[in-house]
Amino acid sequence: MTARPALVAALAFALSCTMPIGGSADPRSAIEAMLQVRAEAVARNDPAAFRATVDTTRAAFRRTQQELFDMARARGIPLGMTRVAKIETYRGYTRAYVEDVPEAMLLGSTAAASYRRMYFRREGDRWLATEPTGDDLGGEKKRVIGEVEVEYWGVDEDVIDIIARDVGTLREEMARTVHWAPRATFSIRIYPTAETVGLSHLPGAAAAHLLDPRDRAMRIYQLWWTGSPGGLAPFSRFTVSDQILGMTRDQAEPRAYLRLDWWLRHGPGHILVGPDPGAAAKAICPEPLTWKQMFDAPPTDDAMGGEGMGGSLVPTYWSLVSLTTPRAFLQARSMADHLRAMYGERAYWDLWLAYGGTPAAAEAYAKALKVTPERFYSDWLTWARARC
Repeated sequence: MTARPALVAALAFALSCTMPIGGSADPRSAIEAMLQVRAEAVARNDPAAFRATVDTTRAAFRRTQQELFDMARARGIPLGMTRVAKIETYRGYTRAYVEDVPEAMLLGSTAAASYRRMYFRREGDRWLATEPTGDDLGGEKKRVIGEVEVEYWGVDEDVIDIIARDVGTLREEMARTVHWAPRATFSIRIYPTAETVGLSHLPGAAAAHLLDPRDRAMRIYQLWWTGSPGGLAPFSRFTVSDQILGMTRDQAEPRAYLRLDWWLRHGPGHILVGPDPGAAAKAICPEPLTWKQMFDAPPTDDAMGGEGMGGSLVPTYWSLVSLTTPRAFLQARSMADHLRAMYGERAYWDLWLAYGGTPAAAEAYAKALKVTPERFYSDWLTWARARC
């Protein structure tokens, strides 16, 4: 994976002709006004107005913000990240909890609002989106909290106990869900900024891990909160739980992951711990993606750039630039749901393990399900259309 931003719900903004960007004397109102400036800049495809809200002295942050703008334009999804639940001071920065609905970007579905921690600073008569850097990150730290070993930067000291607690709970829940599998062992490493993500082996996702038995650290790059802070929001619980499931699989059968069908990498996590797609699930009905597309990886729109979704451990920016993305993940979920309904609770696990013994899809399906891959897809199509 290359250094690109994770599954992030795009920040929204706009242009004001009557006052400086975020020119209100009240910081919270001023930041909300600046976020509105950004939303409107995205809506009318005005990159200059968008850049005017960004701290360009932070190279990594500047790059991710440009990619964020490109993603928002490519997807064409209305952006609503303009409300601030709370602000607080962190050193020379203002830290804000900004309302977001990441489920809309991934699945095109609605959900209760969650919140992202963002940083801002005032420069003269305007506010800029920024991130702490250097000494302002508070130094690298390492603690054991409960049964979870955590590496992080001091900037997250105020929330690290909450993160560790919730991750520990999610690990216990996953152990009960896949009770037939050996329990995964791992630590977590929290990356608070675009600059620190650049130090990681696997940037470009909400969370990720290496396929390396010598390194069992889960990297967490993006977090959403239920409040300010509250606890981890449902979308973050999903991304972390999906990683725990993947680490459980990879530790049990290290050879399987690189051989798996694209839908089989992503679908089981969605049915076990993913967000409820609601009415959006019917998006797969009019024109399902083909078996080859779901086996290899869904297509991207070349006009948008990007490298496809096949190599990502979890959804990344380059997968989200495709207009096919929500439908692809919804279809992967539906196929995994069919697999479990027709072949049993642990059928996805048995198929994973079968791929550990062979790279050939026909052999893996025959061993685990006693059908061909093509027959499985055909049966799923009939099953899914009956539910549309």
